[in-house]
Amino acid sequence: MSNYKYIQAPEGDKIDAADDGALRVPDEPIIAYVEGDGIGPDIWSAAQHVFESAVRHCYGEKRRIAWMEV
Repeated sequence: MSNYKYIQAPEGDKIDAADDGALRVPDEPIIAYVEGDGIGPDIWSAAQHVFESAVRHCYGEKRRIAWMEV
């Protein structure tokens, strides 16, 4: 799926919009993130755990996030 020179996109699908503007979110959306520096990595690891737990709580194993570091 990757059309990028320096970034490898993970397996997953993009989020897009329907003609009426509604978001179409696939079962495995690709979500980009920037970890940052300093306290960034500590905050990111905690935030990622919260996001993944929320998805599991709402959807069980039906959905998951495909994370892409940029």
